Amino acid sequence: MRRPAARPALVAGAVALALGATAPTIASAASGWAPTGSMAAGRSAAAAVRLADGRILVASGFSGTGEVPSAELYDPARGTWSPAGTLGAGRHYAAAALLPDGRVLLTGGFTAAGATATTELYDPATNAWTPGPPMHRPRSGQVAVALGDGRILVAGGSDFLQPAEATSEIYDPATGTWSAPVPMGAGRENARAALLPDGRVLVAGGADQGGGSTTFAASAETYDPRLGVWAPTAAMTDARSQAGSAVLRDGRVVVVGGVNRSGLVGRAEAYAPASGTWQVMGPALLTGNTTAATTLADDRVLVQTDATATTPLLDPTTGAVTGEYALDVPRVQPTLTPLADGRILVAGGTVANGVRSPTAQLFTPRTRRTATGGDAGAVRAGAAAERDVVVRNDGPERLWTTGVAVEGADAGDFTVVREDCTDGPVTAGDDCVVRVRFAPTATGPRTARLALDDNAETSAAPALTGTGEQAPPAEEEQPQPTPQDPAPRPAAPVPAPVPPALTPPAATSAAPTLRIRGIRATDGGTRIRLRVETSAARVAAVATHTEPGRADVRAPQGLLPGPGRIAVARAGARPLTAGTHELVLARTAVGRRARFALRTVRLRVVVTATGADGQVTRRVGAVRARVRLPR
Repeated sequence: MRRPAARPALVAGAVALALGATAPTIASAASGWAPTGSMAAGRSAAAAVRLADGRILVASGFSGTGEVPSAELYDPARGTWSPAGTLGAGRHYAAAALLPDGRVLLTGGFTAAGATATTELYDPATNAWTPGPPMHRPRSGQVAVALGDGRILVAGGSDFLQPAEATSEIYDPATGTWSAPVPMGAGRENARAALLPDGRVLVAGGADQGGGSTTFAASAETYDPRLGVWAPTAAMTDARSQAGSAVLRDGRVVVVGGVNRSGLVGRAEAYAPASGTWQVMGPALLTGNTTAATTLADDRVLVQTDATATTPLLDPTTGAVTGEYALDVPRVQPTLTPLADGRILVAGGTVANGVRSPTAQLFTPRTRRTATGGDAGAVRAGAAAERDVVVRNDGPERLWTTGVAVEGADAGDFTVVREDCTDGPVTAGDDCVVRVRFAPTATGPRTARLALDDNAETSAAPALTGTGEQAPPAEEEQPQPTPQDPAPRPAAPVPAPVPPALTPPAATSAAPTLRIRGIRATDGGTRIRLRVETSAARVAAVATHTEPGRADVRAPQGLLPGPGRIAVARAGARPLTAGTHELVLARTAVGRRARFALRTVRLRVVVTATGADGQVTRRVGAVRARVRLPR
């Protein structure tokens, strides 16, 4: 007895293309979908959860011939997968949720023996699975929602071809036990659920395959954990099962796609918790038999469906499809998981010829950027000047940059000396710096542009400008007499002896040389290591960052040298020999009464070299680090 993973029985008609005949627009450069590492095993209908450390756990699923017993972990920083233990029982159509202590609870699903009430617990600390307490009812295709107090609500589901389960139960991680089942208004399999801002849980739609026929629900209900009861709320306009759902910033819940007895459901609806009503959103979307959805940082909803590789973006303000991207191939029941950095991971799913794919794709949303500081001014031919081009992320998403180059008519006059844009993503409202050297090879205006390989490809390339000035003429030599017309050479006067006291002083020595060879943050941002090459006798360094409005007047004197400016690390002047040296900047003390939070910032590192004669040279660098800042 096995339930087919693609659920063809719920496909009620041909796939409807509701966006017209326009070809999909595929995002270029770094935005859109791109390949990432592949899993060891192909799987569909698996369960996926984002762990507390940002990694993605994908558990079990269906291989096409049986349940996959393994689980795997995706590391977004490396783009690779690693084993995550073996389950006690392979299962698909299970539901998973993250517990407050970082473990993952995997519930129910369909096993080789049918729907199950068993659960398993995954512990990232040991990378192993252990049996959990069984639920009161076997459930497959149920929903699992983490409540505000850390408990896990599991609702609905079914046992194959039996009436859909019309109860819910709650797992309490503090006691490791399940509550007694609570009746729901209707039995639902493959419904959609979401946690509302007031702590209630919305469950909408679903199907019931009991009694030899399939019925689809438009009804919805909410669970109040304070009262422990379900209450009916307004029904959707369209009955649907296997839909996608996403929660908007204002608390509304968008449900899109799915299938019902009339065929594929093309339009989306939004539930408003305050009024308890649904509203149809804009035109119909391209949809399929199974649909998944998630929200981007700008509140648009990314929709993935099995009917096509195209993944539309739904604008909840206008209800319009504002852009389209495409996966490598259409996928049936992959996992769709948002990452902590705003990107989205799709893994596995059924592809052509019924193959369960091990491949994965990563979606990077598009953002916007601006740049300042690209004008180097006037520089004499043969000389050079350096300027910092500040690239600011003006969009809602993180700015991902994979390459920086110079191109344009006079590209040879501009050189990227160093940059920190490729060190990691730049959060919205933050910036990165590209230092450019301008060395004109000719006089007059010189122009080029920075070519940034990033996910802001619709933003203009930062302009690089400068003016080459003619070098001053060399001092003319006096004409020498020709051999045919010799001129009398006057006798050279004998200089009078100069008293020792009047001997002119020696020329002033040059400023010491100083180069920053590299900067990196270590130990969670508490230490900064940099290598400097200098001819100086002494060197000092300080790393700071500016966070307006982050100053804490309760912090001890010296921690905040100015409003919003926090000294993160400091190294005092010390004797050096000429050559290359490593400096370690240690974090300054933190006040006990100040409140702190982790945040990724760009640190400005200023290195000062002082020669034996007092001449000073300064260099400025930058590095991104995750540090603890006053709230």
